[in-house]
Amino acid sequence: MSDDEIFEACTEGDVDTVVNWIKSGGDITMTDENEYTLLHLAVFSNQYALVEVLLEAGIDIEAGGEEEGGYFPGTVFYYACSYGHLEIVKLLKEKNAQLNSVSPMGVTGLMNAAQEGHKEVVQFLLKHQADSTIKDADRATVFHYLMYPPQITDPAGLETVKKEIALELLSAGVDINAQARTKATALDVAMGLYSKDFCQFLIDKGAKSGF
Repeated sequence: MSDDEIFEACTEGDVDTVVNWIKSGGDITMTDENEYTLLHLAVFSNQYALVEVLLEAGIDIEAGGEEEGGYFPGTVFYYACSYGHLEIVKLLKEKNAQLNSVSPMGVTGLMNAAQEGHKEVVQFLLKHQADSTIKDADRATVFHYLMYPPQITDPAGLETVKKEIALELLSAGVDINAQARTKATALDVAMGLYSKDFCQFLIDKGAKSGF
């Protein structure tokens, strides 16, 4: 069986094909041209059953994590949060995945879950003490990311969802006025992207400009 066929089987959640391939001696450490593992491909397409199979087979749950001086694609936990695959997030947490693993730009799963409007994932991560103080390479925090427009999903009622996530972050003690490298705060990011009502909501919750 070719590499491409296995990559496709993982993307499509073809459990039987992957199980038989593993039993025949398939190399579960293989990666595609982007350095994504079979576990990454299963997570991307929300293939819960296949994620379980691969984890039971001993695939590295932290593969794709930060490497000194080189490119790394990010761990499956980071991507599960980013895509809002809550049940897979829970499974990976149960299997001791690192909650605070980052992308090459220093972005956490919590940051991306907030950006994409995945409220339930954010709630789960905060409940399990994911680090909400981490800053990315530009010193942006999870509150900045909450203000960034979604890149993967297009949740209905975006401003309502973002307000709800903001309340979750505030309840967890996250600083709404933290400044990025440019001195911009969450409010600065929000202005021009969201309605006056949304920005006033932030102000009412204590948000201030960093300029």
